[in-house]
Amino acid sequence: MDGQLKEELIEQFRAYLETAWIPDEPEKIIDQMDLFNELAGLKTEVRIESRQLKGALDDFRLAFTSLDTAHQDMSKMLNHIKQQERDAARAELKPVLLGLIELHDRVEAGLSGTMPKMSFFQRLFAGTNSSEKWLQGHLEGQKMTLGRVLDLLNQCGILPMDSIGKRFDPNCMKAVGFLSDPQRENGVVLRENRKGFWQGERNFRPAEVIVNKLEEKV
Repeated sequence: MDGQLKEELIEQFRAYLETAWIPDEPEKIIDQMDLFNELAGLKTEVRIESRQLKGALDDFRLAFTSLDTAHQDMSKMLNHIKQQERDAARAELKPVLLGLIELHDRVEAGLSGTMPKMSFFQRLFAGTNSSEKWLQGHLEGQKMTLGRVLDLLNQCGILPMDSIGKRFDPNCMKAVGFLSDPQRENGVVLRENRKGFWQGERNFRPAEVIVNKLEEKV
């Protein structure tokens, strides 16, 4: 090694030694107190978030309950309106239905009545067979009319009441007379003077009936 190269190396080494040495900054040591403070803050934030979430859930439950109550109230109101409309329609139809029932009463009374006797001159000038045929045709026509009236009433929800043989019920029957039949139970309807009618489960017209009333034994 020549002298010039050696001098250069020595000079570089001297310059390196004279340079100020700055040690690396040590890593920051984690303080346990700071860690506890951070955890406490995080716990507080979690509690706050949990309370806010619980409050939001309570608000949602309250809103859902209010909505459900409003829905029930709306359903009740709609049902009430529909019932009022049905009642109004029934009130408007009632005179017509009562007229049909009166027509039913008259036709039924005509069919259940006894056939009038023909006078001597009627039997003399009218053939027996033709008279019977005319009367039979008249009765058939009356039966058809009665059936048509019952069909119209049925379409309006009006059904005849069957009360004969049933126990007297003041809720749907009206006693207009009494008979005594020892072979029948006391309080049983023996006869109908005027038929009653139902409209669904509601009594549209009470039946006028004759009730069996047994005499009390002394």
